[in-house]
This record gives sequence, C-alpha cells and structure tokens, in this order.
Amino acid sequence: MLTLLPIKQIVGLTGLHWHTLKTIDKGRLTRDLPEPDLSLFRYLVMDEFALFKGHRYASVVIDAETRQVLWVGEGRSGKRSGPASSGWGLIASTSRRWPWT
Repeated sequence: MLTLLPIKQIVGLTGLHWHTLKTIDKGRLTRDLPEPDLSLFRYLVMDEFALFKGHRYASVVIDAETRQVLWVGEGRSGKRSGPASSGWGLIASTSRRWPWT
C-alpha cells in the first residue's frame, strides 16, 4: 500500500501512527533500492533548499544526466556529514537554475 498511496492516507485507512508507517517505508526503500554505483556517474548536481520556510535546510545530490536522486540529507552541506565526507568530490558549484526546474 505504501507504494500506491501517501502515508497520510494510509494512516487514515489503517489507524497506524505516521512514524510507524514511515519506519516501515524506509525499511522497504532500503531493501528494494540498491546503493548507487558511483563509478557510473560523470556529472553530479547538488542543491540546498529550505524546509518549512527557512531555518531548516536539506541537500540533494542528483545525477545530472539521468536526473536520478542519489542522496538526500537534512542540514546544510558544510555543517554535517554528507556526500563530501563520503568521498564525493565537488568540482563546481552554481546558484544558476537548471532548465528542468
């Protein structure tokens, strides 16, 4: 059911707590989606965005050619462990908007 409906709707249907369903969904994603093979990617895009109208931030790393999301993490890139601390090298950064946004 988690692959078909939003968690909020499943909560209404089943009566389970949102956090319980989120934990189940994270386990499913971890099981079903393998870790990406970083040697296959030539260009990476990293973006930071505000959560809840500022004060909290998240970052996302995307394969620029396929637009596949490779990594998402809460916090600013310089203030937590993330792609850079995992051996992902950043070669360029830009604030320019990409054509698909």
